[in-house]
Amino acid sequence: MLPSQNLLANPIIVTGVMSQSYKQQVAASVSKFQTLKIQRVIFENPTSAGDTLQITDPTTGFVLARLVCGVAGNTVEIDWRARPRLWSDFIVSTLSSGAVIIELA
Repeated sequence: MLPSQNLLANPIIVTGVMSQSYKQQVAASVSKFQTLKIQRVIFENPTSAGDTLQITDPTTGFVLARLVCGVAGNTVEIDWRARPRLWSDFIVSTLSSGAVIIELA
């Protein structure tokens, strides 16, 4: 079972492609934005081999994370806990299936 979408918690959970950036979607709920310190990105329960997750910077178009499923149903992740990444904002631009779990440090 996939987790429910939640942009206001840690971890952040995204269940589909985003039409607006993270900051645009949570602006009404968050009074002050800070840089996001990302320690892990998890591509949870992709359906088929070859399914893709891509997260980009909405301002520059720079690819922040890209994961491809090798075996159907296997969770794929990027672990930056030793050296977390800083993101000013993000958008899930590709999500073939499953969900995205973004853990903040």
